[in-house]
Amino acid sequence: MLVACFLQGGQPARAEAFYRRFRALSAALPPGDPALDVWVYDTRAFFALYNGALEEAASAFEATAACFDALGNLRGAASTRSNLGYTYLCLGAYGEAELVLREALRESKRLALTHLSAVIKQNLGGVLAHRGALAEARALEMEAAALFEAQKNPRLEGAARVYLAQVLARAGEIDSARAELDLAEAALAGSPRGRARALAARARIELVRGRHAAAFDAASEAVALIAPLGGDEDEVKIRLALAEATEAGGDREGARRALAAARAALLDRAAKLSDERWRQSYLERVPEHARTLALASFWGLPEPD
Repeated sequence: MLVACFLQGGQPARAEAFYRRFRALSAALPPGDPALDVWVYDTRAFFALYNGALEEAASAFEATAACFDALGNLRGAASTRSNLGYTYLCLGAYGEAELVLREALRESKRLALTHLSAVIKQNLGGVLAHRGALAEARALEMEAAALFEAQKNPRLEGAARVYLAQVLARAGEIDSARAELDLAEAALAGSPRGRARALAARARIELVRGRHAAAFDAASEAVALIAPLGGDEDEVKIRLALAEATEAGGDREGARRALAAARAALLDRAAKLSDERWRQSYLERVPEHARTLALASFWGLPEPD
């Protein structure tokens, strides 16, 4: 988990140094012992997840869950399946994500793991929004945000409110979505990545409202926040928001540059997927990814080298 703390804290260099040392030490461990393997697989999974190797992350999380099952560690298994469900969500594998997250939610409730239940509700709400189940998605995100607020966890509260705002926007409740983003941005003041996600969501809402300058300002700030941190799974969405806001403001060349950066980030991450099923899902089923490629074609961007 230390590698995840470094990565979440915006310290990729420390995470990579720790991971290299960890891999060297773990290579000397005897294989086949779930008590040891579980930490090897878990660390691999988080490092892969935060470096965009989603296929590797999914495989490692699956192995981690199997080790926890073998050890009879129900809490660890439920927590790992929460992470696996999130990885499936990133891959656009919404059906698989829903199955895994619902299983994890049932188990977390049975074990009275309140915090874990809130985390799972947050991600399950995101999955259900993609599947069109907006009423359930809204309820789950509201529950998650309230739980995180009560737990005084602003980073996760803000993340849940960003999801909730996106659900509300899909339902056409634009004013309510904007109000949730106000709360999200306040909660995420100390989290550059989280604030960038909130700003990208705000940019999209401002575009719907026809406020192109406000959309551009929000998207520009979001890109500036993520630039020194390295990409994550929201980088493409953030850069796409900037491209669309820039184009809406009449700067076609600037929009093309922003879209080219979004496409480059997308293709870089897609190149890490060796399984064609995952690659197709990632490129075609995640709406922002499909839109990035469609816009690149429509705008006539030259094919990348």
